[in-house]
Amino acid sequence: MAPTRPVSQNLRVPVVVLFAACLAIAASIVAFAQPGKAFADYSISKVSISAQVETDGSLHVVEQRTFKFDEGTSSIQWSLGGFPSNTGIEINSVRMAPVGSDGQMAGYPQVLKSVPFVLQWRDSGGPGSDSYSYDRTWNNVHVFFGAEGGGRLIELDYTVENGVTAYADVGEVRWRFVGDSWAAASENVTMSLALPLPSQAAVDPGDNVRAWGHGPSGGTVEVNEDGSIVYAIPNVGEGEYAEAHVVFPSDWLVNLPSGDAQPHRTEMRLSSVLSEEGAWVDQASRSHMLSLALIAGCALLCAAALGVGLWAYFRYGREYEPRFKDDYWNDEPERGTHPAVIGRLWRWDRRSDDDFVATVMHLDAIGALDIRLGERPGADASNPDEDYLLTRVPDVGTSDPLDRQALELLFGKIAGGAGALWFGQIGEFGKKHPQELVDAMDSWQMLLSEKTKARSFFEKKGAQWKIRLFVLAGVVVLATVAAWTISGSTVPFVFALASGAGLLFLGARCERRTSEGNEICAKCKALRNWLCDLPESGATLPVQKRSIGVLSPYAFLFGAMDAALVALNDRLREEPVASGEGARAERSWALWCMSREDTSFGPRNPAAEVMRAAFDKALDDAHGALSAGKVASDAQGDEGSSMGERAR
Repeated sequence: MAPTRPVSQNLRVPVVVLFAACLAIAASIVAFAQPGKAFADYSISKVSISAQVETDGSLHVVEQRTFKFDEGTSSIQWSLGGFPSNTGIEINSVRMAPVGSDGQMAGYPQVLKSVPFVLQWRDSGGPGSDSYSYDRTWNNVHVFFGAEGGGRLIELDYTVENGVTAYADVGEVRWRFVGDSWAAASENVTMSLALPLPSQAAVDPGDNVRAWGHGPSGGTVEVNEDGSIVYAIPNVGEGEYAEAHVVFPSDWLVNLPSGDAQPHRTEMRLSSVLSEEGAWVDQASRSHMLSLALIAGCALLCAAALGVGLWAYFRYGREYEPRFKDDYWNDEPERGTHPAVIGRLWRWDRRSDDDFVATVMHLDAIGALDIRLGERPGADASNPDEDYLLTRVPDVGTSDPLDRQALELLFGKIAGGAGALWFGQIGEFGKKHPQELVDAMDSWQMLLSEKTKARSFFEKKGAQWKIRLFVLAGVVVLATVAAWTISGSTVPFVFALASGAGLLFLGARCERRTSEGNEICAKCKALRNWLCDLPESGATLPVQKRSIGVLSPYAFLFGAMDAALVALNDRLREEPVASGEGARAERSWALWCMSREDTSFGPRNPAAEVMRAAFDKALDDAHGALSAGKVASDAQGDEGSSMGERAR
């Protein structure tokens, strides 16, 4: 079985994170675009309403709602409204029954007792027992139950005096049977309105009985021959309402009270109702056309944006075709180019401490350093401390500024001018001299950035279009969210998901290497393949002991230091040692890149990983110490200022 190759460094931007950020922004906008919504500690799974129009113009209503309350909830506020201004409401009874997980009643309904209303109950509190109270000022019924949470079916029976407005020609019912004050969606809503049909009269839908519904789309209205009108709505969302508008012959109201109870008794109403409902239909038609136009506009916008993204990718993002097309390469990607510069090319110029470790490995490969595994002096004899030791070779120099600055950091600063350095000293130096370590590493990384920039490995146009496509993705998402909010349709947001993801995907791949940079990167990939596939017969290029030390920094940079390198060590042992230099290269390779299982101190990680961990921890400790010092300094400064103010 072939070893698994490390993941290539081609993923330049965390696309998922960026897209998630866009969606978070979009969700925030949608949330703020819906005013008046409050957090609900309950859900409403079913609403069943039966209403009877009485011959005296009153409306007898029985509402049943099935609730699921969160833990800690012990009351519900029921707002009654949506009736004519001259109405009066009388609560007949309130009943409550437990509901099981299947939504069915799990016991007999209990008739709740009525208690006088207390003003403080508008915000919280209650009598502490199963009961209800009517706030006549606000037309709110408060239902209290002792046991917190769980499912409840609550039935409210009440009468609305003058709930029907009588005119000379028609009686009119205009009632929001689901108000917009509920903090949760009302699901599975049905409302049956029974008219006072005289025995000799017949219902002629659309003629003597007309019914309309206002509210969410998807609802139905049915006028039956028995004088009942049934409204069915799958879902009335939070902040939405459902309204019934019904007219029927006013002479069906045979017991209307005299006096001022029905002030419109001599007025004609039907023509005005038809005009109003016609205006509703026209408005609904315009809204529907606007919704379709917005959806079509979003589709065109998303398609155009994706077209721009595809054009930018093919023009500035698609990688150049390299001349080198072999699967394997067993030499440096480009002779004369520093491994740290190759590391920046490999990871799209992103900074990493791995480049410094690779530089130290490179210095060992050219003979400027020597690495050994030994017992650090000063350790407890009963508990010896095994560590890696770097020794500077005085007779071997280097002209590369990156190498010289790395040597100065290791031996001039961390080792204090000594010619040898234990890896353990790196962390000790970071604790004692945090600012010096941070400044030295920043200076070295800046020098590496300058050398990488001088090679012009990356095209500027692609980077510019990468940003433009990200911005365009955000514009598309925001525009479609606005269309979603206005139209109420989720179709535009589906377009936003598709086009936004496509633009982010294309934008992340718009940045590309130059032709020269891609040529070198092709050899980097082939070298990585060769290192990983050495156990396989396909890696036919020979292993050269004299150059293996030079390749160790690239094995580290490309993530090829795994169990497959055992095969490389085996191949090296098969070749006769031509010189002392070849033997040193084999030893250095084994120390830098291979784990050791046969030490008296137990397993030992490769030196490259140990050095990387040492520098990572030292820099983390240094930054932490500097941050803590700044906080302490600021606190002392604030205290000094306060003391000075008191003294004045």
